[in-house]
Amino acid sequence: MTACWTSGCINDAVNRLKVPIAITAIIFPAVALIASSHRSAQTAAQIERTDKQIAVTEAKNAFENNIKHRELFFSYLEEQEKVLGVRFTEKQSLYEVIFRENDFIRFTYYADEMALNKELVLMNDEKEFYDFQNHFHYIYFTLSNCSKCWNRFTGCENMKFFYLAQSLYTGWILSGISIIELKSGRSIFDYNCCYVTGRFQNHFYLMLSVLDALEKFCLSESFRGKQDSLYRIEEAKFIEESSNFSQCLYTEKRRVRPILDENGVASGYEEVPESEDLTPF
Repeated sequence: MTACWTSGCINDAVNRLKVPIAITAIIFPAVALIASSHRSAQTAAQIERTDKQIAVTEAKNAFENNIKHRELFFSYLEEQEKVLGVRFTEKQSLYEVIFRENDFIRFTYYADEMALNKELVLMNDEKEFYDFQNHFHYIYFTLSNCSKCWNRFTGCENMKFFYLAQSLYTGWILSGISIIELKSGRSIFDYNCCYVTGRFQNHFYLMLSVLDALEKFCLSESFRGKQDSLYRIEEAKFIEESSNFSQCLYTEKRRVRPILDENGVASGYEEVPESEDLTPF
């Protein structure tokens, strides 16, 4: 056998080798494509494992942060109890209403934007839905509407303060902040048909002190500084409403007792002379 190098032989050889050459040309890209696909699958699996690890880590961190945050909150409340002379009776519930989005899976240190969406409230004897920026927005909204009753009351000033106290007591209960005075052992604004002007004054400013103390822990400093935030606007409305009666608050306590009619219903109040004993509440 001898090699043929004529043009006819060469063309014949090329024609015979077209298919094998084409197959060989396809094999290398195919192998590269398969390898690339395999690497992509490995990368995708690795990313998925990484995402799961991140999710597990975040959940673990959220859980630990929630536990630590609650401990800090309860410790802060205990400090404020000594300063304010009160006792927070429902610390766990108070944390949950303020930090409503912290559920051991999610965690945020401040409650600036923990909104209350479509919260059902009672307005003018009708139930309506409102959106609140955070729980303090809801508190000031509630107290502001409770304070509006001052101008609707008639009668002597002492009686107006008594009914106002009843209204604020209801609003305070709705706010979820359950406290009692250490000295009296009773809730603020809870006078049980008996009333002392000085007590209302003390309770009113105690309420403001409690709210201020809670805001310092629960809201960020930058958020509290925004005067155009919905919560600050509602707070301003409450201050404006309370100005209707705050100018009537006395700077010293007065000793008074209810005047009861034949049915035992308080029809008014009278001041108790200093020489007489006043039955403690």
